[in-house]
Amino acid sequence: MLASAKGHREAVTLLLSSGADPSATDNFGGSAALEAARHGHDEILDALVAGGARWHLSAVATASELCTCVSECHLPLLRR
Repeated sequence: MLASAKGHREAVTLLLSSGADPSATDNFGGSAALEAARHGHDEILDALVAGGARWHLSAVATASELCTCVSECHLPLLRR
């Protein structure tokens, strides 16, 4: 999740190719895909989704992520 949050695309690609679970979550329900979206890393989000990441969220979590994208002007992510 840290590689996704920090925008390290090469690290994310290496982790995925090594068998890392793209849908793994932490104790709070966070995931690499959510971190990529939260920080505006659209290419990393694409790689995670292509690798099989699921990021279906509850209504509350979806609203929270949308608010983050709006407040930080992550327009490509809002268009998804």
